[in-house]
Amino acid sequence: MFYSFLPAEERPDRAPLLVFFNGGPGAATTSALLPYGTGPHTLDPAAHAGGAPVENDASCTRFANLLYVDARSTGFSYDLATPQWTG
Repeated sequence: MFYSFLPAEERPDRAPLLVFFNGGPGAATTSALLPYGTGPHTLDPAAHAGGAPVENDASCTRFANLLYVDARSTGFSYDLATPQWTG
């Protein structure tokens, strides 16, 4: 299972933890919530393809630690083995 942790900008030892868990077929956290508006850098949806990330003035790291989790078989998470079903 893939995850990414970003500490709070100030006093991470006392800041709350926000867990971003978005998943399902084709809906990974790393492709939706991580790059767009929650962290210290964001992607501009109006920018041309390949545009560089920009500073995010509304980053949630201003007040909280952030944990992004990709559900199994989405984004950067993957299965190591195929489950064996018995029936």
